[in-house]
Amino acid sequence: MDKNILRRLQWLLINADIRKRLRQLPISRRIAFFIIFLLCLVYILMSCLSFSSKHSSTDGCLREKLDPWRKAEENSHVSTSNSDIFFIGNGYIGMGNDEQIRIRPISARIISLPTDLYPLISILFKGSASKTTGRIIDYREGMLHDLLCFSEDNTCFCVERKVYAHRTRPNLFVQSIVASNPSGVPLRLNLSMKGFQKWERIQRNGNEQLYKRMMDVDGTKLVIVAICTNLGESISVASSREESLQFICAFHYETLTSNTDSADGLKTIENALSKKLSDALGKKSSELDDEHSFAWHELNKVAFGLAVSFAPDALNPSLINATHHALLSHSRAPVLEVASTDEERKEVRNFLQKQELCYSGHSTLLIPSRLWKKSTSVEECTETVNIWMHTLEKRGCFSLLRAGAVGISQAFSLSLIAARFGHEHFEINIDPADIHRDITVDNLSFLDHTNISIHFHLDDEYRPYVLVSSSTKVYACSAACLDPPLAIGKIAVKLPIKITRPLTSILYIAEKEEQLEQLKGTIHIAEVMNAPAQEQDIIALHRHGHRLGGLPTIFWILLFGLVIAFHLFLVKLLYSEWKKGDSVPYNYYLRQRYIRTH
Repeated sequence: MDKNILRRLQWLLINADIRKRLRQLPISRRIAFFIIFLLCLVYILMSCLSFSSKHSSTDGCLREKLDPWRKAEENSHVSTSNSDIFFIGNGYIGMGNDEQIRIRPISARIISLPTDLYPLISILFKGSASKTTGRIIDYREGMLHDLLCFSEDNTCFCVERKVYAHRTRPNLFVQSIVASNPSGVPLRLNLSMKGFQKWERIQRNGNEQLYKRMMDVDGTKLVIVAICTNLGESISVASSREESLQFICAFHYETLTSNTDSADGLKTIENALSKKLSDALGKKSSELDDEHSFAWHELNKVAFGLAVSFAPDALNPSLINATHHALLSHSRAPVLEVASTDEERKEVRNFLQKQELCYSGHSTLLIPSRLWKKSTSVEECTETVNIWMHTLEKRGCFSLLRAGAVGISQAFSLSLIAARFGHEHFEINIDPADIHRDITVDNLSFLDHTNISIHFHLDDEYRPYVLVSSSTKVYACSAACLDPPLAIGKIAVKLPIKITRPLTSILYIAEKEEQLEQLKGTIHIAEVMNAPAQEQDIIALHRHGHRLGGLPTIFWILLFGLVIAFHLFLVKLLYSEWKKGDSVPYNYYLRQRYIRTH
């Protein structure tokens, strides 16, 4: 107990001596010591934060792999969020976040029937203590890219798994694995697959495996047959090399009949499916990928664009493109499929010509709406697609839906701007009050070999206007067509947006000038005027996320200048105090004596 008291007294004396010595220092040096202490404290805190947020080497590898996708993600063409719900399909087969193959029941229009087949290949490297994964959903090419980065002896290596349901060969589900090894030692990656649950496996000779399953769907018997290439147990990657692996499954399903239930019927299906798989394996992996990518580029020719909004709960391009991709993934594209006959393609083209009255209704850009639900499961995603299909069908787009994915892409874009095909003309009925940001639609199919592009913008006074261009010569006029029709060509032409009482369409386009002149006589209105300017606070809300608007550039320049001036003044003050500091130690007790009043 006595020792503790002595230690405490000793500590108090030391503290008192330190405080006494600090008081004896000149004030300028005390300030300097305080600033040095503050800087050291800030440095220590920043070091701690940097250490706590330090990424592993696999995180760095993954970021490097994701960097080439950043620009596309900014344009909402891809998603790199692991939490986003995805669905990749071709209208015949598909797969969502649950990694289960789904098919479309015979009487349904969407891919909704789960099959208990999980075809994704799992990749495991036992020597790695750390693993980082990333996911890219490419809306432009209908592909899923999974990235897995491992670390071994401070060396990082990554494996990319590319997955898609082939667009032009709808029976095929394709996986490609590419593994790179930058290290100086060979690597061995173990492969596995959750596989065919509740399926009957039939052994085959060669490099293929046959599976079969019977399902009861609403009282109807369904037979599903799948043939897959063999999957090895592992893949070896030599030092400083890159290895690739392709795994393909071919599917066929149909209603069970006495023929398909027989051995001969099953053999016929098996042989036809094996032929399709052999044709695919006869092509290079890159050729198979290019076929698929080209078809998706054709589907995405009709392109919709919307400026990003920072307003709370606003509809943005990311959700629009994800919804568009899901719609196309649930739809066949007979005009693009390899096995389609000339008659089938001709029938599809005939449906594409029957666009009259599509789309009849208000713009689907309005939110909140069941059309723009951010899905949290594959079931919710398919339900949203089903709502879209019914909406487009009931709003006059029945023929375009029968044309498959090509027609659905056109109908989807028409609905967004409330555009409709009438007799010998095309009109847009979007409410000018809803044009708060830039809206663009490119390559809308208007006539044979004629595509039109329509861009809505706001001028400096926030008044909306429209730019129209066409691949061939057409004519256009604003609401009521009171002004003479303007010739439209490849160079965009600016037209004012007007509103009428009662409300009518804001833009009309026709192949011939006379058609618009005739249409003018059928539009009966009481008044026409230029569309009013949008409210500034609404524009500010979309552009900046609040109604105050963006602060002018001059404000930030002045603020930056003031901060620099303040710091220069502070440095000058400290330097002056340091130079004027007395070299004689400051005596606190003498100072108290001098200032004492007598």
